[in-house]
Amino acid sequence: MKLKEYQERTLGEVKRFLEQLAVWRGKARASDEWLFDFAEKAWEKAGVGRMYLKKKDGLQRPLPAFCLKVPTGGGKTLLAVKTIDLRSRFTGRRCCGSETAMILTGSTSTSCRRAGPSS
Repeated sequence: MKLKEYQERTLGEVKRFLEQLAVWRGKARASDEWLFDFAEKAWEKAGVGRMYLKKKDGLQRPLPAFCLKVPTGGGKTLLAVKTIDLRSRFTGRRCCGSETAMILTGSTSTSCRRAGPSS
């Protein structure tokens, strides 16, 4: 299936973020500085150009998160599948287990509209 231009652009932003996330997560692990916000640094280095909304897990460690803003009928399900595929390529693992979990939701909430790769 041929992706539309905005879908390609959105997936390009996701890919850049995941690439940078792998680099900066590795740096955080290597230095045992889990409180260093590697996810925010990855977002900044990916050059997405939108504000990053920080998230933390229950132990106050950075929790990488982003939102795809896609218009109605814009292929959210297709982009979700492609995003899971990209993520699996960078981690070398399928999405199962707490460290490799990925949550995908469909939303029209304003929190999704404030940040994240978009068309």
